Amino acid sequence: MNYIKLIVLFVTLLFFRCSEKPTDLGGGASGNGNAIISGKVLKSNGTPAINANILLVPVSIDPTASNGNPTVISAKTDGAGIYSINTPLSGNWNAFANDGLGNVAFNDSLALTGDSTVLPPLLLKSKGKLQIVFKTQPQHDPRLIDVIFWGTNRVLVPVSRDGLMIVDDLAEGTYPVRIKLSTEYAVIDTHFTIRAGETSGKDTITLPYLSIPVVTGLKAEYDTLNGKVYISWNGIDTTKITGYNIYRSSVDSNSSNVLINTVPVVKTTFVDSFSVFGSTYLYRIKAIGKNGDLCPIYSASASVNAVNRLMVTTVIELRTFNTKNDTASINDIVGF
Repeated sequence: MNYIKLIVLFVTLLFFRCSEKPTDLGGGASGNGNAIISGKVLKSNGTPAINANILLVPVSIDPTASNGNPTVISAKTDGAGIYSINTPLSGNWNAFANDGLGNVAFNDSLALTGDSTVLPPLLLKSKGKLQIVFKTQPQHDPRLIDVIFWGTNRVLVPVSRDGLMIVDDLAEGTYPVRIKLSTEYAVIDTHFTIRAGETSGKDTITLPYLSIPVVTGLKAEYDTLNGKVYISWNGIDTTKITGYNIYRSSVDSNSSNVLINTVPVVKTTFVDSFSVFGSTYLYRIKAIGKNGDLCPIYSASASVNAVNRLMVTTVIELRTFNTKNDTASINDIVGF
């Protein structure tokens, strides 16, 4: 008889044990029931942020995948600033919060195991700003650059025609970023660090060009005294090239580009002694690759007008020569 009573008591306790409601990790106020993941969003003064929007995004996600619709989990905070998510998640995730009033938050690389988890609080702060200028080869359009913020729902960041990128709604934190243009350029994987209420970056990033670069910064000046043309340009990394070829064409005779150096030029200056007074010339340069291949693109041209030697018109103080006992003329002094 006692044995039967013990069995009944055990079954009764087991029934009540299994009838207990699961713990509401959302705090009960949201009414979401059995929360798997929960957390809190706070204002900068430490008080709860009500109706803040939450996004959970996998750390390794490429936001350009899935036709521009990366997988994200969304939620909203309740009257206590608490959010609850009933979907079991595993892996590393980024958490973002936005109160719709210009304040944002970002917690990165949160490890989830599929079990019930309370995440660290998200502290709202003012938005930060990122400003970068991208440089490409002159023949390429920087607007085609893809700037990918990994682990976010930010699909692509637009770049202007002059290579300027401005992002002014980022939460404080460090973001892994991939920068790519085409197969002619190496991919750049880097990190951008954002500070709340500040403009970060203000840097220039030159995309690594894998082919022979185009020469830039070409200048040509005509010396009216000796009739020579002095040419200069910006140097290119010598690990990529062996030298330069300089080409001249005549605007007056509509001649084509003529190679004027007999051997590759290894410096970034050149003197052209050939000119006909009154003629206008255009100069262009091509870099020579390690295998002897030429860059397929000429540099931008620089023009000069080979005018007659300048006549000196500046008034020079008259000098008296003891041997002539008269005033020397301006031609005597300058040698004409």
